[in-house]
Amino acid sequence: MQKTKLGTFSVFFDNQEEYHVLKNEIFTEDLYYFESDRPDPVILDIGANIGLATLYFKKHYPHAQIMAVEPIAKNFKLLEQNIFENNLTTTNALELAVAAKPGTITLHTDSNNNWHSTAGVIEGNWTKSQTTTPVEVRAVTLSSLINQPIDLLKIDIEGAEQVVLKEAVPKLSLVKQILCEFHPVPSQNLSELVKQLEQTGFKVELYKKGKLTPLKRATGMVLINAYQENKG
Repeated sequence: MQKTKLGTFSVFFDNQEEYHVLKNEIFTEDLYYFESDRPDPVILDIGANIGLATLYFKKHYPHAQIMAVEPIAKNFKLLEQNIFENNLTTTNALELAVAAKPGTITLHTDSNNNWHSTAGVIEGNWTKSQTTTPVEVRAVTLSSLINQPIDLLKIDIEGAEQVVLKEAVPKLSLVKQILCEFHPVPSQNLSELVKQLEQTGFKVELYKKGKLTPLKRATGMVLINAYQENKG
């Protein structure tokens, strides 16, 4: 385990290279930047990893009410430590995966025990670039976690986002904004997901490497920004 300073935060992590990649995406490129009209937005951080996005949200909204959800035990231990060491009040963590059905699911983690932000439902990770090991984890549905109005739903679950969002459609009216990383794997279709979100009442924007991109040009990894314009 290693420790570093990130602004006013103390951050505990295992893999220095992975930490710097994630820090650059989240803190330098502002991948999950959003604006709230309240000082204490309610945030669901799905796929929280070691908590860098959670820290980012707390940097901008110190009183944010955050539920951070992470299924991989090694990541979850660091997530809990980063929450505790930085005294993140109104922040809770759940050691769970989010899936289409509750129960137990198989995730695939880096066999070299080094790079765990890519752990997900796809063997070899979504790029098929890793040697992975299966691990059984507990799972809940996204809809079961949406029990109140949500200001931001952040999702980074490595290729399972479409089925997870589809399951939660009856509850998505409670969500003001979604920031979701879309992974281009055979089981997913970006056009279908965009259509589904639009039918649920969201306006959808797609970003590729930080630039607004039309659907027909949105290939590879894409950030979905879906928001309900009628919610104040």
